[in-house]
Amino acid sequence: MKSKGVFFSFIFSLLLLFNTLQAQRKVELSAGLGMPELMYVGFDVGQKVQYGAKFGLLGPYSWFGDEYYDWSIGANIRFHFAGKSKFVGQAPWYISGDLLYHDLSLITMGNFDYEGYSLSFNPRIGRTINFSEKIGANIDFGLFLPLRIRYNPNVLHVYLSGSLSLFIRM
Repeated sequence: MKSKGVFFSFIFSLLLLFNTLQAQRKVELSAGLGMPELMYVGFDVGQKVQYGAKFGLLGPYSWFGDEYYDWSIGANIRFHFAGKSKFVGQAPWYISGDLLYHDLSLITMGNFDYEGYSLSFNPRIGRTINFSEKIGANIDFGLFLPLRIRYNPNVLHVYLSGSLSLFIRM
């Protein structure tokens, strides 16, 4: 029940923020797939330095008759630094950092169980591919660094992360 309140508060905050920032005309709405973001929607504001928010969801899973959803919510900052684009003045190469809170209850990768992590930092390097002045894609790779570890906190946890998203500039 608590997660539903967080979800609706986040969506309401996003709508208010998007309405305020849309006047700047440098807003990108995106949808993508990433780890640990899951299948997500988000927005970014800015040109050379972008900041934004994401909300991810995956599920439902059925386990012994109960349904589960994995979800994430977070903030990101992206700094564009090199190259030239044919369609826009924004440099296509970037470094980024995401701070995510997540409830990844059922996802596993090999012997690694994500269930123990609820807060992570994800530094990445990536590239923006502009298909036109308004539409493009972002692809990035980096690290998944858990900050709050529920289980086995005395072991160093560093894993790979990445995402692929499509965006529309407003």
